[in-house]
Amino acid sequence: IITHEYYPVLSGGTIMAEKLAAELSKLGWEVDILTARIGREFPNYERCDGFDVYRFPTARRSTGESSLFELLSYFSLGLPQMLALARKRRYTLLFPIFAIPSGLIGLALSRLLNIPSVVFVDAGDTPGLESTMKNYVRYLAPVFRLVVNHSRAVVVCEGLEDLVAPYLNHRRFTAIPNGTLLPDRKS
Repeated sequence: IITHEYYPVLSGGTIMAEKLAAELSKLGWEVDILTARIGREFPNYERCDGFDVYRFPTARRSTGESSLFELLSYFSLGLPQMLALARKRRYTLLFPIFAIPSGLIGLALSRLLNIPSVVFVDAGDTPGLESTMKNYVRYLAPVFRLVVNHSRAVVVCEGLEDLVAPYLNHRRFTAIPNGTLLPDRKS
């Protein structure tokens, strides 16, 4: 799982990465989360709930919204570090959360190492939506198009299919419900 948002960042992407990694681990998959390192209180490597987290030094300094500079540093500084780890770990599948910037890293690793990459597209990086990245997304639409069309498949958050469709030139996508884990219901 490749994501620029993971602890100490608190976001939907963080929660999704953590829950997905934990559930896949329970099913017997070996899962790594590849993310940016922010601050010194979080280690470069840690084992969590059956999966591994690798935090790579980049220029990211804040736990809030990433600046364009921080996103670019995640790509430019993170990609070579992730490439080295991917060669060592011999991944069989890449799952970037968000097309920009993680999907672009996934696509590069996919091409360099011949590993399939399946990108998750959410509201934050979808052109046409009001989001925290809205100032950048309209300029990055060509990058979005590149990532969604050259990834092996696209997972779309339900309700975004119509916004993503104009950028796709294939039908290799699936929509998943936007949801959360609910506690077991007591009778």
